[in-house]
Parts: sequence; structure tokens; C-alpha cells
Amino acid sequence: MHLASYLALDLQFDISIFWRDVTRRPFIILGMVALVLLFPLAVTSNRISMRGLKRNWKRLHRLVYVAAVLAGIHFFLSFKTLNSTTAFYLTVMGLVLLTRVPALVSAGRRVFTHSGARRS
Repeated sequence: MHLASYLALDLQFDISIFWRDVTRRPFIILGMVALVLLFPLAVTSNRISMRGLKRNWKRLHRLVYVAAVLAGIHFFLSFKTLNSTTAFYLTVMGLVLLTRVPALVSAGRRVFTHSGARRS
């Protein structure tokens, strides 16, 4: 919806301006990269994909963390200054992501120890 409203309301469907923005404006580039990372997550968010991908489903869906960070940077850069609204949303997002760090570290350790590598 965000991309659609940007295309319709801001650009009035002028694809040449959109292409220029996507190739030259850093905050738009980051937003598009985040969107591209979210696409495979949307496509594979169903039981059939979960069964087919097995453990790789979780690995793939960890891209949500990268997309969230990129979206946060996109949000910050779109305002060009740090204001109270931007600071609030970025702080909330940062705190939510920080709660996931222990689980991600633990998952990384499990992947490393089960990959045949020796622990020291």
C-alpha cells in the first residue's frame, strides 16, 4: 500500500520519475530493497511452503530482520531530521529487534554446531 500510494499520489504513475528515484535516492533504494526482501516471505507464508522448505523456511524468514532495519533507515532518511515521531518509532522497532537477539544467537549456534564444524 505504501508503494502504491507513493506511485499514485506522489508520482501520479510517472514511471520515469519512479525509475529515477529508485536508482538515485538512497532512502527510496533502501525502501525498495526492503520490499524485495519481503516478497519471498509473503510468497512462502503458507503451510505448503513451510512443509516444502522445512528448516530452510525459518532461515528464509529471518530476512524479516534485515527488511525491518532497512525499513527503519528508509523511514529515518525520508524525514531528513530526527524528530520525536521518528525517534519514537525507531526506538520501538529497535527494542523489538533487541528482544530477538538471544533467539537469533542461539539459532546461529545450533546451525553452526549441526553443520559438521567442530566446537572449540
